[in-house]
Amino acid sequence: MKSLLVILFSLLLHINIFGQIDSIQVKMRIDSIEKNQEKWLHRGFGSPYEYPPVITESTISLVPEFQMGSKPYFSFSISKDLLKLYRKGGFSAKNLALGLEYNHQNKIFAPKIAFSQSIFFVHYRLNALYYLTKVNDFIAIRPEIGFNFNRLYLSFGRNIFFKQIDLNTINKWSISAYYYFPILPWK
Repeated sequence: MKSLLVILFSLLLHINIFGQIDSIQVKMRIDSIEKNQEKWLHRGFGSPYEYPPVITESTISLVPEFQMGSKPYFSFSISKDLLKLYRKGGFSAKNLALGLEYNHQNKIFAPKIAFSQSIFFVHYRLNALYYLTKVNDFIAIRPEIGFNFNRLYLSFGRNIFFKQIDLNTINKWSISAYYYFPILPWK
């Protein structure tokens, strides 16, 4: 009986000690957060909460695109957008789009998926395309880099093919102009 009481007492003592250690660690974390908030106040931001994004928009957009290279292509996509506007004037955006490119001269379709990210007025986009031609089908990746103003984008890209193709119908280099029309807010 005494040994059982000793075990229970030592168990309660261990729980009490570990609980105190956990509460000390929590207090240290809270103190660290408060010190960081004070640093932001002293750096001239006015509030410790001004540095994070003030306005965050998440929308679903329709994206018409015109692409010019050796052959003109038209594209239409649906995009999930995340736009962050900062108090000090900066902004950033991330977009994930599913779409279809089309060349009306050669009747070429290319389903695509695209990811883009922009910071201030510079952006990059990575497209993965599956070209469906009359002769054969093939996969291409097109990285792009360019400039943007609000929701209007202008970019320069190059198709990278995984096998040898006929470049008379497909653009190797292209300049794209596209605009994100928000249609639905995303919650």
